[in-house]
Amino acid sequence: MPYRIQDKYDELLLYSVGGTLAGWATPNTCAYFWRQAAVPYSIQHIDLIKGFQISADVIAQLKAAHWTENNFNANSG
Repeated sequence: MPYRIQDKYDELLLYSVGGTLAGWATPNTCAYFWRQAAVPYSIQHIDLIKGFQISADVIAQLKAAHWTENNFNANSG
């Protein structure tokens, strides 16, 4: 089932499927990802105004997804 996420102008959304970073949505955009009922997913909202705080687990996922090498305007996965 496709799943749509929409973020605000001041946040970044990271979404993970099965514990692996599947993609992101840059500020004031939306993204779609495929969600399977039996596979857990999570969405992390990162507030860019109040503080850019990311857990160590998410930082590890970003590094594994080669975050800095990808185009920020496109979804990974």
